[in-house]
Amino acid sequence: HSLLYRRRLKKPGRNFALSGSLSYENTDATTDLDTRQFFSQFAQPQILRDTLVQNQFEDVEQLNWSAEAAYTEPLNKGRVLQFKYNHSQTDYYFDKDFFDLINGEQDFNELLSNEYQSDFYFDQAGVTLQQNRQKYQFSFGVNGQRTLLVGDLIAQDTTFRSEYLNALPFARSN
Repeated sequence: HSLLYRRRLKKPGRNFALSGSLSYENTDATTDLDTRQFFSQFAQPQILRDTLVQNQFEDVEQLNWSAEAAYTEPLNKGRVLQFKYNHSQTDYYFDKDFFDLINGEQDFNELLSNEYQSDFYFDQAGVTLQQNRQKYQFSFGVNGQRTLLVGDLIAQDTTFRSEYLNALPFARSN
């Protein structure tokens, strides 16, 4: 779902905008696996057999949301200054369990099973100067960007965190 709100302010060319979006996904899956493998060795003429029978259960949930605010201020002679801020976030959960079937009984396979949860944050704020003329247009500015990933491998009791801060200058002309 998305939402957009725009407001023109009293001075011509001055405006303010807010926007946002939200999405959610939940997936459950069950897989029954039955494999039979045959191997033949050249040195020994016998055939080796391997059989694997498993039940696999998977649960995935993902929530995404974002919000943005922008303010435009007209300057003079086709020049505008724009300030913008954006935040987005993704919350993710993944759980997959493997069960080996041995003599009709399910045996939990700890080595293959995995449970993971993460949160990803993205923030960007910036300012842009635009010049619009009949024969040319240009804009330049800078954005500050922060990304943060926090993850948790639940079965291994392991948490990690990665954060990055960047300055992103840009220029465009036409």
